[in-house]
Amino acid sequence: MLAIVSAWVVVVLLLLGLALWLPGIRLRRRTEETQRPTAESAEAVIVELRSTLALREVTIKELRGKGRRAVADRDRWEATAKKLQLEIADLKTGRMRSGGTTDDDSRKFRELKAALAKMFHPDALRSASKFERVVREELFKEINVEIDRIDGRGPKP
Repeated sequence: MLAIVSAWVVVVLLLLGLALWLPGIRLRRRTEETQRPTAESAEAVIVELRSTLALREVTIKELRGKGRRAVADRDRWEATAKKLQLEIADLKTGRMRSGGTTDDDSRKFRELKAALAKMFHPDALRSASKFERVVREELFKEINVEIDRIDGRGPKP
């Protein structure tokens, strides 16, 4: 009798296991069927990906243009900065590149100062009268004040 009961228990367990196993297979089959892409859903995905790709290409094109403008701006600002640095250096040394005093102008200025000193210095004419010497001395002082002002060594009016 024990053998019959054991056989029945085995049969019941087999049926119970089969009952639990079969719905799982059916459920998996239904899930796989619903997850399989159809031709229509695949076309929809492709269309969506193409539109996203087109948007990304437009964004890339815009960013490349902005990058080129940024590089051009950077180069322009760099050139301006270099030009201003040279101008600052020239101002510190007392020279200007365009429109200001250059080495050639400085040489001409020194020559003019020497010529004026020869012409108007009180000791330039030994044969001059005392009155003429006093006039030359006063004139030379006025000229020297203006020369110093122009040269940047004297007081500004």
